[in-house]
Amino acid sequence: MRLENIAIDLLEYKDSKLYIYYRNYYGDDKYFNKVFCFKNVKSFTYTLEELAHMDETDEYLQDLGIKFFTRVIYRNKKRKKLYIFDANFSITIIEFNEEKEWNYREQKK
Repeated sequence: MRLENIAIDLLEYKDSKLYIYYRNYYGDDKYFNKVFCFKNVKSFTYTLEELAHMDETDEYLQDLGIKFFTRVIYRNKKRKKLYIFDANFSITIIEFNEEKEWNYREQKK
């Protein structure tokens, strides 16, 4: 999944689950419709401006030791948040409830 190929269409929140409907482009006008489903969501924000959450994302970049985001999904274990970026330069930040344990693999830098 490449950052340039993902475009978020719709976010839907039901029963502490967040559904993110997006298009995964593989050609000029060819794409697959796909859905991310996240359980146990506490809150989320979506903005079309990548600079809207600059302080938080800058701090996270420094924690990761990288200069810019190149992937679609990044996770912050300390804050229990996911950061989702797409080709429209939008950012979605999802915060999860703290009482649940996260099952995850080690994140690559």
